[in-house]
Amino acid sequence: MKLEEALIVSNEVRKAIKRKSKLSAFDYYVWSELISIYIEQDSVIYIKSFVEGISQKTKIDKMKVVTSLKKLDYIGFIHKHKSDIDERKVYLSVDKKQYELFKDLSQSVTEQLKKLH
Repeated sequence: MKLEEALIVSNEVRKAIKRKSKLSAFDYYVWSELISIYIEQDSVIYIKSFVEGISQKTKIDKMKVVTSLKKLDYIGFIHKHKSDIDERKVYLSVDKKQYELFKDLSQSVTEQLKKLH
């Protein structure tokens, strides 16, 4: 997904989801990155590698990324699970309703951008 598309989708998602939570722009960014990785890989996302990747990409402290993940988990956008194979590893899954909403919005934004070009 291109940066322009990601920003448009992120803005649309923010408008579409009327939650009574105090999510920052960075929280929405973390959530959209998580979903785009989830869509691309279609597999589990391990917290440690995700946090390190976002921290390197954005140059933001790992604790801030972890705090964003905690907020997203608290309001139900994502779910944390312990690995059956290695209990020390924790992985994330995306809430199915939020995932479908994101996919639908992403497709409609892509179609709208194609019409503009």
